[in-house]
Amino acid sequence: MDAPLTDHHHSQGPAPSEPALRVPVLVVGRCAMARQLRKEPAVALYRVESAADALGELAHIPPASAQSPTPIVVIAPGAVPELATSGPDHADPDHDPDAERRLVDAMRRLRPDVRVLRLVDHPRGSDDGRRFGYDGAVLPGAGLDQLEAASWPDEAHSAVPAPAPELPLPAPRAPATHPAPGPHHAQAPQPVPPAAQAHPAPPPQSPLGAHAITDDRSLVDAVLAGSEDLPAHAVGVLQRRLGSTVHFFAARGPGVPADAAEVVHEGRPLGWLSIDGAAQPHAARAAEWLAAWLGLAQRHAELRSHAMTDPLTGAFNRRFFEHYLADALEDCRKSRTACAVLLLDIDNFKFFNDRFGHAAGDAILREVVKLLRSVIRTSDRVCRLGGDELAVIFYEPSSQRRASAKPLSSIVPIVQRFQRQIQSHRFPKLESAPGPLSLSGGLVTYPWDGRDARELLNRADELLLEGKREGKNRVKFGRDDDATL
Repeated sequence: MDAPLTDHHHSQGPAPSEPALRVPVLVVGRCAMARQLRKEPAVALYRVESAADALGELAHIPPASAQSPTPIVVIAPGAVPELATSGPDHADPDHDPDAERRLVDAMRRLRPDVRVLRLVDHPRGSDDGRRFGYDGAVLPGAGLDQLEAASWPDEAHSAVPAPAPELPLPAPRAPATHPAPGPHHAQAPQPVPPAAQAHPAPPPQSPLGAHAITDDRSLVDAVLAGSEDLPAHAVGVLQRRLGSTVHFFAARGPGVPADAAEVVHEGRPLGWLSIDGAAQPHAARAAEWLAAWLGLAQRHAELRSHAMTDPLTGAFNRRFFEHYLADALEDCRKSRTACAVLLLDIDNFKFFNDRFGHAAGDAILREVVKLLRSVIRTSDRVCRLGGDELAVIFYEPSSQRRASAKPLSSIVPIVQRFQRQIQSHRFPKLESAPGPLSLSGGLVTYPWDGRDARELLNRADELLLEGKREGKNRVKFGRDDDATL
């Protein structure tokens, strides 16, 4: 199995010898800078190959705070096709600068606190950074000091953000329309909670439009966490700023005042907003503000879902697998319980691809994922790691686990049921195949077969290969040396 291009794992914290705070630096694309940054103890290094992967990784970097410095993204030439030939000495007449701006804008919509830098190969290219919407540009040999200087060129800056200045009620720009998950759950955008949110109004901090407090931080955190409580956070912000009682209603009903303002984002109704007292004239403006935040949350949920999903099969992808398994193992370690990982490989998949075509191979993968999903528990996750390699994480979060539950007792019957379904299933694309489709696999359990994700996957891979050598069409169990299905 190929290891992902990453130097950071969410299950790991800094070593005792490292500083308490490390600046998150996400390097997009292949470049020598990453090797240098890896040596700097003050850097928490993340690496991905493409701009699409960067959006998914960026969503998991902790928001900037006194405990977590502002993240910095460095985009190398070649990370996206539009950047490959745009250096100062070889301008490409087909280069689309808007593509770079769209990428930078997408990162800022996803993470408003992020600083985005362009990697250039000549000092003259530094002007391109600002011109294409970046915060700045850096040369390949830049270290953390140079990254911070380029990120905040007009001020002396510490990576730990200072308190935000006081501003009037903001009106965040709604995100542009473009097509993108205890453990991270990738899921479709959630509807606005139906319950109306209302709280006693505190006295106003200051008049609207003068020096209203800037407390958007709770909203940013709610968006990044995919929280369904975003309307409640927004209501709290409005009440503190307006000094009036604010109500949010997800649907029009008997309790909605006649003067409530409709909350609409890109033509889609999201609810109604009512403001009591003297601040009522501001209801329409506040509704627009809330609509922008709800639209941003929906867009972030879409991006997160796309970043965690395999587009061919609809299964979760390798990125989700790594994050989810790391969190699952940490939960099991704390609760002293077990979980399991099943690694699967379709036997003779190359033969089917070569004989029946890649369209048939794609159809086989989709059908196998569908069959897997039909036999697992609701808390288990099916992932495609690449090619014909699939994995299932058998795990029940401690928050959902019954006291009398036996975590591994139902896994063997699940695997047996899946093997029977594969043997009996008719694959339309394989009508002329010499025999039924089969899979080989390795089933490992934590903590018996490994203490971390790497050990578990290595052991599962060994068991899978043993099954292949013994004739294929079998699942080897790691917990008992002689167990085979």
